[in-house]
Amino acid sequence: MNNFFRTKFVKYLRIITINLLLFVCLWFLLDLFFYSYSLKQASILNVTNLLRMYKTDLIYYQDSDDYFSGNEDNTEHKGRSPDGLEYKNAEPIVIFGCSFAFGHHLKASQTFSRKLSQQLKRPVYNRAFCGAGFQHALQQSLSYNFYKTVPPSKTVIYVLIEDHFQRMAGETFFLYDHYLNLHYKYKNGKFIIDNYNNLLLKFLKTSYFRRYISKSLNYHYYNNPKYNEQITDEALAYLIKTRDNLENHWNKNVNFVVFSYLPSDKSELLIRKLKKNGFKVVSEKDLTNEDLMDKKYQVSGDSHPNEKVWTLLTPLFIKKLKSMNVL
Repeated sequence: MNNFFRTKFVKYLRIITINLLLFVCLWFLLDLFFYSYSLKQASILNVTNLLRMYKTDLIYYQDSDDYFSGNEDNTEHKGRSPDGLEYKNAEPIVIFGCSFAFGHHLKASQTFSRKLSQQLKRPVYNRAFCGAGFQHALQQSLSYNFYKTVPPSKTVIYVLIEDHFQRMAGETFFLYDHYLNLHYKYKNGKFIIDNYNNLLLKFLKTSYFRRYISKSLNYHYYNNPKYNEQITDEALAYLIKTRDNLENHWNKNVNFVVFSYLPSDKSELLIRKLKKNGFKVVSEKDLTNEDLMDKKYQVSGDSHPNEKVWTLLTPLFIKKLKSMNVL
């Protein structure tokens, strides 16, 4: 009898194991397909890139002291070093945002943060990330290591682009450390916290095809003008919460400046709400009549701003902030 049950147990265990392996293989193949499809390159060579994506989401992004150091080139998955640390007695500035503020495709010497630091003779902490948005600013404002590496600052700049609204539909898995392992979603007027300490849950949540489907389902909502009020209310909530966290931790009022780059209808609606809630707002349309979508202002083969943009905008931006009594 014991042998009978043992045989049955081994049989079912083998079936379960085989099915789990098949499930993992199918999951991986689906991820590979969606990852390759999104790049318009249905090639098995993208296995390497897919594995790199998993590593990035699960392991690579670390909110640590050395993460924001020594990034003079265009290392996308490493934060920018602080600029202007030689100005030791000057009031620091903090920048949040995505690849535009980070300076994707640019050397550190070509970025907005470096030019801002050089012209103001102040330290500038560039805490922007490629592919980031409102969630990243909020998560950093809750991070132990953020306050350990970034000193109290009176001036905080959030560089806003249209993509940030759509990114609210996605998940944020960056900045995982021992002090911050959270993801926030805004629903019914409040933030909901998901805890992803469980490695299996984190793996399932970082699935590329799952996120691709989720993004597709949310595409209609985030691109339908009739939902702009709700979308901008959500974006406003993120920025208010971020500002409140910074002020509470630093025990000082913060000039929170939203710098709107290539403003859209949603951006303009959000700008009106931001002003009503005490935010300082600057639009690049207020600074120049130049068409920044012109290829001469974009990096080769991409829509990201090149060094000419920041050479043009930085002194105009500084002048505008001084007229608003921010600097």
